[in-house]
Amino acid sequence: MTTPKSLTQFTSDRKASNKKTLVTYITAGLPGWLEAVHACYENGADIVEIGLPFSDPIMDGPVIAHASALALKEGAHTLDLLETISQETFAGPCAVMTYTNVLYVHGVKEIVTALSDANITGLILPDLTFEQSNLFSDALIDSDISLIQLVSSTTNARRRADIMKSCEGFLYCVAIKGITGQNIDLASIFTNFIGDIQRESPVPTYCGVGVRTPSDAAALSSLSDGVIVGTSLVEKMIDQPHGAKDVAALVRDIRDAIDAK
Repeated sequence: MTTPKSLTQFTSDRKASNKKTLVTYITAGLPGWLEAVHACYENGADIVEIGLPFSDPIMDGPVIAHASALALKEGAHTLDLLETISQETFAGPCAVMTYTNVLYVHGVKEIVTALSDANITGLILPDLTFEQSNLFSDALIDSDISLIQLVSSTTNARRRADIMKSCEGFLYCVAIKGITGQNIDLASIFTNFIGDIQRESPVPTYCGVGVRTPSDAAALSSLSDGVIVGTSLVEKMIDQPHGAKDVAALVRDIRDAIDAK
């Protein structure tokens, strides 16, 4: 029997223990971003997604797109950021979220080595279609990096079944039709869809895109195995004079809301 990758083991163990998982997102390259990543773990995040900035982030709303632009203006570079990450010791699993070209330009084998050296255990590429996922999945087979798949309410049943067969780490369940940073109206979420995903997925399912507030997180974590929060945290880093401290406070509020549900 094949030993599961460490992120799959981590998320599965949490589900087996009936623990809801909080995943937070921080854009790399912003002033104070490393401090913010550590603050997330210290205040209740179980997994942190580090966003490698890209000039054309198709899944991201204006806040995270602006954060990427600011980071690039500051001189952020993919390989430099991964080198910085490799020198850190984080309190929990760390995933990278970015776009295919950001990594592909460096060569797939070479970038998988750089990700592994940085102790990255999850990779999210929202513009990499499932049908093209072997572009990276083949190179990841012998690594400890899980390629995270995404599904939404518009994913048809046949395609969803195919995606389920290759799930690792967790399944990223897109809570709304649209881009990151939009407000959620829970009445419009296809709760039946989320329930179906929960029953079908071989790995834990986490809801993201549009999860901004502690109440959003509490509501969606009651439907799934966890939530992914990004835009509201990145806003703190852009707009506030004490970004990491404000990130810490919001993560703690979200954690408390999830645990109280």
